[in-house]
Amino acid sequence: MRNHTKFFSQTKRNASSVARQAFNLVTILLFVLAPFPPNPVMTVPAGTNSLPAMSQLTIKNVQRLLIIAPHPDDETIAPGGLIQMALANGTQVKVVIVTNGDGQFMAPAIFGMEDALTPDGYIVMGERRQAESMRALEQLGLSDENIIFLSYPDRGIEPMLHENWAEAHPYTAPFTRTDHSPYANSFTPGARYCGSALFSDLETILTGFRPDLVVLPHPADQHSDHQATSIFTSLTVAALQADDSAYQPQLWAYLVHYGKYPESPVNDPSAGFLPPSDLADGMNSWGSLTLNPDQESNKNNAIQDYPTQTFLLGNFLQGFARPNEIFMLLSTQSSNPPTPETTGSDIPSFSGAGSLPENTSQISGL
Repeated sequence: MRNHTKFFSQTKRNASSVARQAFNLVTILLFVLAPFPPNPVMTVPAGTNSLPAMSQLTIKNVQRLLIIAPHPDDETIAPGGLIQMALANGTQVKVVIVTNGDGQFMAPAIFGMEDALTPDGYIVMGERRQAESMRALEQLGLSDENIIFLSYPDRGIEPMLHENWAEAHPYTAPFTRTDHSPYANSFTPGARYCGSALFSDLETILTGFRPDLVVLPHPADQHSDHQATSIFTSLTVAALQADDSAYQPQLWAYLVHYGKYPESPVNDPSAGFLPPSDLADGMNSWGSLTLNPDQESNKNNAIQDYPTQTFLLGNFLQGFARPNEIFMLLSTQSSNPPTPETTGSDIPSFSGAGSLPENTSQISGL
């Protein structure tokens, strides 16, 4: 990891460094004081339902668990208890983090990164977020060798799905200003920012690990990176099943961004999770995992290992520190996962993919 510098350190600074600090400070003040437009995603009323107790999920017979997280922190706030249960069960666990969350506009300046608000500053921010995930997952009991960073662009997963599929036409990240991974620990070094590359990485991981439980973002999550990651994962599983019909992993989907979720009916974390009412109809099947006190405490401590996000997002991450975790159970046979269709161009269209949410650009790379 690169060394991070702090504002106003006691070491001697040259004139250009002082000027850079002054610029960063002014920019931060403008960021803090400027009025923000309402976020059309995070203010959508969702509410929660009053269903009777959900069925209790079990991982007793799960041998290999693969968790797919769009950003560093999703792997802890949604399935952090599941990770602990799986490890205690003797289950092999791997976590794949698709992006490094390096697309939060003001974050490098807020945290005093060297060369803040430049491509290098955003890359350093991505490295810091990787380090946060590794510390949090260590708290949950997972070793570093079971953490995979794909390092695709924050807020760029949806364009890679629909517009930048081919290697010849990669996506250029607006903050790091690159069309390939600049991170040394990427699963594929120098991976091109295109849908075919992400699909290939997921296919390689799934084929090599062959998980019998895949945990992925909910397909109705209102963050475009989450929804597109869900589609990529479902597409990859469907492709593997086309070659091997005997491969039938369980798919559990977790929700992070949906209206006011994860507020509980009485805004009390001890009340536990229920799914949003409009996602809890007869078409969906939800299940719950109950955490024991030690697991709940460990998850809460792991959430504190994301100081950049707890600072930027307030109590949002803490809202996932509950006595249970919930997942929608997806069917690999009846849900008709999206499949690519030939369009006469190098960009595939996807049947069954639905539409991605609009106006998600203001959601920070969570």
